[in-house]
Amino acid sequence: MFKKGQMEIMGLAVIVVLLALAMFFVVAFKSNGPESTSVQKTYSDKELATNFIVTLIDTHIGCEKLTIDDLIHDCAVDNKIYCQGEKSCEFLDDSINLLLDETLKKWGVKYNLTIEETTEPLTFVNDCSAYDETRVVGFQPIPLFPDRAYNAIIKLKICKS
Repeated sequence: MFKKGQMEIMGLAVIVVLLALAMFFVVAFKSNGPESTSVQKTYSDKELATNFIVTLIDTHIGCEKLTIDDLIHDCAVDNKIYCQGEKSCEFLDDSINLLLDETLKKWGVKYNLTIEETTEPLTFVNDCSAYDETRVVGFQPIPLFPDRAYNAIIKLKICKS
């Protein structure tokens, strides 16, 4: 009889310890909620910026078999390629605008995309001014070698929503 009572008390003690651990984890995760969410949002925005740029420059946009990378190179060096009756810089402007409207803008992302070191600097903005707080910036250099000794740079700045 005495051993049966001891077993019941040990069982209750185990249950109390498990409940205390569960409460500890609940309180710990509740207090870190906004901070960990902020870290997750920053990480996901950084991944979005980087992956979007990499995907963007490898995209074929209806100009023979040329990618956006090829058109940026031409826009920075010669501006000799014509696509659907437009020079490469004009065609890039229209095409990237359309791609951004169908992706980041539709997803509600505030952004500022710039392509620097081209004959005509290209800038695309969606509710993201110079005064907005930047969450992340992704960038990708586009080599212009052998025509130029520098790189064109595409930057995507994602602002806090």
